Amino acid sequence: MFPEEDDPDGLHDFGAVEVAGRRVWWKIDLYADETLAWGSERPDDPARTVGVLTILFPEDW
Repeated sequence: MFPEEDDPDGLHDFGAVEVAGRRVWWKIDLYADETLAWGSERPDDPARTVGVLTILFPEDW
């Protein structure tokens, strides 16, 4: 569930879960190509987009 106040752009690209009693954050970034230099102009087109999932503990941020 993505409450509007937590996801004002409606991207659903960030979240948090609890795993074994520890908080875990996840973030999805969508890039134009494998260089990961630029954001994708067509994130809805998997042929023109590379997705990267980052998982981390909040205390490592």
